Amino acid sequence: YAGSIGADFTIDTLGDFVKSMKISKNGLSFFITADGKYITNDESSKILKDNFYDDFEVTELKGEVLKNDKIIKTRYGNYYFASRKMPGITKWTFVTIGPKAEIYETLWQSITIVVIMFAASIILAIIIGILISVQIVKPLSRVGSAVKEIASGNADLTKRLKKDSNDEIGDVVDGFNSFTEKLQEIIANHGCGKKAEQCRFGFK
Repeated sequence: YAGSIGADFTIDTLGDFVKSMKISKNGLSFFITADGKYITNDESSKILKDNFYDDFEVTELKGEVLKNDKIIKTRYGNYYFASRKMPGITKWTFVTIGPKAEIYETLWQSITIVVIMFAASIILAIIIGILISVQIVKPLSRVGSAVKEIASGNADLTKRLKKDSNDEIGDVVDGFNSFTEKLQEIIANHGCGKKAEQCRFGFK
């Protein structure tokens, strides 16, 4: 047995559906016949009378559309154009067209957003790098200054460096404080007394 299924819908309903699929903000979309006559158009007087290719002055694309069953996308004149033949027995073609300048405007807006985000990421990375560097360099600078004082012979061995973190920098501070404490004990045991800061490493 053979059967068929059919559905009825108005041209207005089909037109509303087609209008929602546009290539750009002010782009236009239509169903057209093999010859280019409008199946859908906001201006009902154009349907099956006026020709899409003539209206937009893209007649050179007609042959390419007719011979190609795949989606065609191309730039032509002042427009960006795309088309797709409807599958099945119908000879209708879906076409959508939009101003080339508008397409490029959207493209440049996207590029601008990407560039801004990239630049912002670099700036943020630099700021984070500086903050991390400060957190690392500052305690190391304190350790360096303390070592220089000890080397000069004028250090107060009773003082200890403040530990601000529990990471590797904190371990360095702990190590230095232990070293200073041990050095103070050694000097005290060799007759320098409690005022270790007055000792000039002249062990007795």
